[in-house]
Amino acid sequence: SGVVINIASQLGQIGGVELCHYSAAKAGIIGLTKSLAREVSAQGVRVNAVAPGPINTDLVLGLSEEWRRNKAAELPLGRFANPG
Repeated sequence: SGVVINIASQLGQIGGVELCHYSAAKAGIIGLTKSLAREVSAQGVRVNAVAPGPINTDLVLGLSEEWRRNKAAELPLGRFANPG
């Protein structure tokens, strides 16, 4: 038995302009999570992924102000999360 929690991203589900490398990697995490869940569920292991939206990290802060402004406008709270 046990639990595996992977960190994905909403961009792994929807893709992202100027972030295709990141989106592809996170889509891989989502695929890994789904496959591993099927593989180990019979042994009582739960496998899930968390896919948060944008967080003010160095990666996001390094993107253009225009991208951040447009992305924030798409979010229900109209803002990014802060780490920690």
